[in-house]
Amino acid sequence: MRLRFLGTGSAVGVPAFFCGCRACEEAIADGKARRTRSSVVLEGEAFYLLDASPDLRTQFLREHVSRLDGLFLTHQHFDHSGGIGELESYVRISRREPLPAYLTKESRRWLESAFGYMSDCFAIQEWAAGWQIDLREMVVTAVEAQHEPGTVGILIETAGGSRTAYLPDTGPLPEATKKQLEGVDTLILGATFWKGNWMPETHLSIEQAVDLGLELKVGRLYLTHLAMHHQPVTNREVNEYLWSRGRNLHMACDGMCIEI
Repeated sequence: MRLRFLGTGSAVGVPAFFCGCRACEEAIADGKARRTRSSVVLEGEAFYLLDASPDLRTQFLREHVSRLDGLFLTHQHFDHSGGIGELESYVRISRREPLPAYLTKESRRWLESAFGYMSDCFAIQEWAAGWQIDLREMVVTAVEAQHEPGTVGILIETAGGSRTAYLPDTGPLPEATKKQLEGVDTLILGATFWKGNWMPETHLSIEQAVDLGLELKVGRLYLTHLAMHHQPVTNREVNEYLWSRGRNLHMACDGMCIEI
């Protein structure tokens, strides 16, 4: 099974349309440094979307994604859910049957309010932290995150025995979650800020995410949900920092595909 990063940026992406910092200038000059809003797709016998970025249509076209078998939503913030409207025509014209969607009760209430006209497009199954979904080639578990009420992270355990966790938007993890994720093969973790953390209760900085990955003794750590411009930093500078802390620490980038 593969995991493909569709987007690895935070709420405004990189470059931001209103910003001229050196991080945004780097992204304008080098397409590899550009970041759309965070979402990933799991590719195996079936294809599952984890979060629906507002950039979803562009991401799907860029990565040649033409089918989906399910949607998992970590939470309802716009940068993780704004692309849901892009799925309407896919479901009605191509799939022609409701798309399974796994959401917490808070996200379900939001979806039914914001996209009520698409209610027939989804077969919604509510879940909450601790709940598991058995999808044959993998078992998916919702894990508690510290962010907007109703936010969960996603733990993927494949039939081959690998464990991958996706938590793109969270503050310091609850102890119960840390126990669940200890020693996972791959941890994909939101790392919104460089140096100072503007929102320490609901987000992690790059340094905090690295510290957490090392504490949990994960096999590989991939940083996502990167802002880069709150305190401007280039990809080269972040990579130099990561290499100084460990060889299993990586920046995710748009289009990157990893085996899980």
